[in-house]
Amino acid sequence: MTLESIANSIAENGTSAEAPVLEAMARLARTYAPGASAALIDWSGPEVVRLRAFVLVARAISRHLPEFDAADLLDTTAAAQAA
Repeated sequence: MTLESIANSIAENGTSAEAPVLEAMARLARTYAPGASAALIDWSGPEVVRLRAFVLVARAISRHLPEFDAADLLDTTAAAQAA
């Protein structure tokens, strides 16, 4: 899973289809993009706001976590779901 594949899935299915992944991304990027991270998982807000927040959060992850591996995101997501 890559940021690009997540983006493609969101484009086809909407943000709710990737909710667990987006929640994990928001946790990862919270330090670097706190507002965008909060907006990304605000399910009561408009879809267009979450889409814009996705771009900002993905950029923050790319810039600040260059060693980021999408497999790490899956591990983070699985751990969050198990908790």
